[in-house]
Amino acid sequence: MTPHPSLSTLPDLPLVGRAETIARLHRLFGSTSDQPPFFLVTGESGVGKTRAIHVVADEARRRGWTVAHGRAYPLETGMPYALLSDALLPLLQDLDDARLNVLTRGRASELRHLFPALGPAQAPPIAGEDPDEIRSRLYWGFYEFLVALGNRAPLLLVLEDLHSADPSSLSLLHFVARQLGEAPVRILASYNDDYRDANESLVGLERSLLGMRGLERHPIPPLTSEQTLGLVESLFGVSGQPLRAFGQRLYGWTLGNAFFIEQILVSLVDSGQLHQRDGLWLGWESRELRLPGTVRDAIRLRLTDLGEAAHAVAECLAVVGAPASARLLIAVSGVNDAATIEASEELLRRGLIEERDTVRGTSIDFRHPLVRETVYRSVSAARRETLHRAIGEALESSSSDSPDDHIDRLAYHFSRSGLRSEDTRPARYLALSGRAALARHANREAAAYLSAALTHGAHDRDGKEHRRVRHDLARARSRLGDFDGARELWMELGAEARERADGAGIARSERYLGALAYWRGQPREAVRHYEAALDAVDDDDPLRARLDLAAGVVLQEVGDAEGSRERLTRALALGEETGNTALQARAHRGLALLETWIGAPDEARRHGWQAVELSRSAGDPQTGFWARWALAALEGLTGDTAAMDRLMTEARAIADDLQSPVLGLWIAELDVELAYARGDWDGALARGEQAIRLADLLQQRTLRTRLQVWTAMVYLGRGDWSRAQELVDDAWASAVGAEATRVDLHAAVPAHIGRAALHLARGDFAQAIEIGERGLELADRSGYVVWVLHRLLPIVAEAHIRADNLDRARDLGERLRFEGHRIGHRLGLAWAEACDAILAYHGGDAESGARLLRSAAEGLEAVPMIPEAARLRRQLAGRLADLGDREGALVELRLVHDVFGQLAATPELTKARGQFRELGARPPSRSQAEGTAVLTGRELEVARLVADRLSNKAIARALDVSPRTVTTHLSNIYRKLDISSRGDLADRVREGRLVSVHDPDTDEGAGDA
Repeated sequence: MTPHPSLSTLPDLPLVGRAETIARLHRLFGSTSDQPPFFLVTGESGVGKTRAIHVVADEARRRGWTVAHGRAYPLETGMPYALLSDALLPLLQDLDDARLNVLTRGRASELRHLFPALGPAQAPPIAGEDPDEIRSRLYWGFYEFLVALGNRAPLLLVLEDLHSADPSSLSLLHFVARQLGEAPVRILASYNDDYRDANESLVGLERSLLGMRGLERHPIPPLTSEQTLGLVESLFGVSGQPLRAFGQRLYGWTLGNAFFIEQILVSLVDSGQLHQRDGLWLGWESRELRLPGTVRDAIRLRLTDLGEAAHAVAECLAVVGAPASARLLIAVSGVNDAATIEASEELLRRGLIEERDTVRGTSIDFRHPLVRETVYRSVSAARRETLHRAIGEALESSSSDSPDDHIDRLAYHFSRSGLRSEDTRPARYLALSGRAALARHANREAAAYLSAALTHGAHDRDGKEHRRVRHDLARARSRLGDFDGARELWMELGAEARERADGAGIARSERYLGALAYWRGQPREAVRHYEAALDAVDDDDPLRARLDLAAGVVLQEVGDAEGSRERLTRALALGEETGNTALQARAHRGLALLETWIGAPDEARRHGWQAVELSRSAGDPQTGFWARWALAALEGLTGDTAAMDRLMTEARAIADDLQSPVLGLWIAELDVELAYARGDWDGALARGEQAIRLADLLQQRTLRTRLQVWTAMVYLGRGDWSRAQELVDDAWASAVGAEATRVDLHAAVPAHIGRAALHLARGDFAQAIEIGERGLELADRSGYVVWVLHRLLPIVAEAHIRADNLDRARDLGERLRFEGHRIGHRLGLAWAEACDAILAYHGGDAESGARLLRSAAEGLEAVPMIPEAARLRRQLAGRLADLGDREGALVELRLVHDVFGQLAATPELTKARGQFRELGARPPSRSQAEGTAVLTGRELEVARLVADRLSNKAIARALDVSPRTVTTHLSNIYRKLDISSRGDLADRVREGRLVSVHDPDTDEGAGDA
């Protein structure tokens, strides 16, 4: 490479010693089945992270990928989604509204909610009031947009300097990375090791993704001594002993830091110590080189002989903290237009800054973050304050028509311009930025802005704005889980409202304190706060109904059915009195759920269908969803799976229309239960595991607990004790364990169901009884009979029977029958018959036991509840054998053998095969149980000739093939059918269970074993 003739600059350093790193990074172009979708490049300042990333990004473009490139800046550390905005806005602004709506599936407004530079979001951005639901929808919509973008052409998201990234960008990035899977999107990011630990959000993201193998970390080491020498040789086109000695000294000074090497070489060239003569570079042999001690010293050395205007522009650019336009630098540097342009050109010639194209036009930025940091540190504190104030005023003046475009920057600069009690701008802009961040669910940034606003506005503690800032800060802290900090602020605001006799202020504080108490696991205190809020508002205040609704929901979830009904009924009456159909719909929906839990199906259906109709009139699809969900759950619990399926389809359509991942998860719970009941265990496991991961991602704790339990039940059925135990233990810890954050009956009872079922499956009947009885007591205190009938009573009754506690089992059976008749619970009635059957057998009445078992099995099949019906039929086979009906027993065993095989229910399949042997019959092959074996046409011919007792040679003659070919066919047949002898094969042929891929209609009349 021929060096640049100017002594002020050198060409880019050649890429030396990075081939292995870049080859590893190129793996991101492969399948995510081999590596995760997130590649993280790390290293010290100046080691060469940016260069390596740019090489990979260029390769992505060469391959036809879309590359979105963003960088985090110190200025933007507190600006919500700034990093992702920097990367994606150039792409987004190239899309017209029609294309943007297609890629976002009609959710362009939500994307604008995250990135306001796209234009104003429609209000309200999302239906509903739950912050978690809103945040989940925003994040999910962004993820789906990235995937849609990647489906047009693979997308590489390049994000540099994560150590300066804002918490919201990192939170959203974490969400996306956990979901990507096989999606055509990859993330390539970097951070500086020196600053990583100062960014808690970055530390959390890295640890989390490394823990789940969602991230691959690629540290870039400094160059070695030999690589340093090779770099100098390539850059200057020289070699020889003097250069080798120089290379060793250079490595000793720089320890292989590429940027430091560059800065030293530029300094040596600028000073003339390295110089050209007749096209050759000389000066390598000098041992008296004047060298900087650190990379910052090298940068400072390069700044010493800058002109006055260039110094001023560099200082302004450093204080701006991000790329800046020439217009802004002219406005704040104190240098006229021509001098500013000349100063910028000087900085460009020296390689200190670079021009960058942005969505707002060309901007100027430092070539390396270390240059910005070094310049910023050289500016005195007083000069910094002056520049921050000047920059803020320039931004304020340029954005007078649309200040929202620069709110965060205005807050940043004015808050660093020195405390002046007469200047209200710092507090005002910080408060505005905090509210904007809160609206975008950037809660960490919101808390930081609002806390700073309080500091800058401390002189106005008695003012309305100061109270509003504290109220918003309390909301931000509660969203972040800082419940103590939020409670302190709301208590303070409530006390001040009482001093002013401000009823609205009292009600507002008490309402938030009620919500806070609920999330802290203090439901009674929550209701007390709601009651205090009700006492503070007028009788005609619309807030009264919302408070009653909130209290009704809290009381319902902790099992106070009467208290819940009282408040929900009161809210309903107020809705009817005022003609508020939306309020009526929500009250009916709450009552529908309540009546479902307490086992009043007729009332539940009445309220549910009223909620459906009223929600349609009110244009409230979310309430319509919940009404249908409640009705679907009711029909499933009472055994009408056909009605359940119809309602689920309607609810799923609403969830899809709202594009809500949270609502989709609640349908997934019913999907898992329905798939289990119908015998689609593969589907139940696939849906369950996927939903558990998503519930964890969306922080849906109650739902995650239930999904874990229902999925664990499938694993128990298959004999996978390890995975079942893992899921049940996690569910228990979340809902019941010492670290559970609140008492939630709808999670706690399922957790007891899971743990009791696990003990029962392992034969630990005493533990199953203890846990199950505790769960019964918990459910009974609430009066939520549906949880009692749904798995819990059958599990506890079976545990008592297996432990020979027949009197208690009889009592539980009677309860199953009573409650089943009372609420029309078909499953409960079937379980009651099963309990009676087993007790009859234990009492010596085998005939009644067999009759009742058959009736119970038929009742479960009618629901259908296929796996449990098969268990009862296997037990029926045992009773029939005891009565001497061997053929009847074999008929039942053949039926259940197929069912258990198709379910891969190993424990029950093993028991059924044992019963065949006890009856002196050969059990069907396992492959028969696992589904109909499919053979080729020639394999089927070979099998039939084996059944006719022909030898391999005879079969070869009959088929006109070689004996070796017959042997190969037999090996394939044995593997497919999981058998090991000609006798087993002959039995399979006679059972008539072989199917050819060419002839699916088999001979079913071949006889029985």
